Amino acid sequence: MAKYLTAYDCENHVIERSTLFVSNNSNHLLIVFSSFDNFRLETGTFDFIGLRKETKVDILFVRDLNNSWFFFPGEYVDGGRGHRALLGYITDLSKVYENVSCIGSSMGGGGQRCISEKIPKAKVFALSPQINIKTDFLQGWKILKELV
Repeated sequence: MAKYLTAYDCENHVIERSTLFVSNNSNHLLIVFSSFDNFRLETGTFDFIGLRKETKVDILFVRDLNNSWFFFPGEYVDGGRGHRALLGYITDLSKVYENVSCIGSSMGGGGQRCISEKIPKAKVFALSPQINIKTDFLQGWKILKELV
């Protein structure tokens, strides 16, 4: 029997499965966006996870389990609820910090550029952000812009 999630459950599920928060009692938050990975769901990994042992700042690791460039970051394509939940979680968390930095590579670099636009104080570092000039991609970009 198929399991149907309520909007509330879906949003909490996306945040729980797509993020990992590491607190070092800092006034600086580093948000790390993971790149494309076909096996992300099975492996449960986050990019740059080694930073959690090597830095004194608070870190929020973010991954997109659908590899959708953060259009639909949860395990389900949900009409944008997961994206809005993740965006809300990230922006609300960032408000309590004096300093916020964002980093991501490839898909993570492209995705964090869109999400970090909602965090005015964020300093952004994108490593090889994935871009595409194919016209069929522009429709997807329009959808993402409407979500954020």
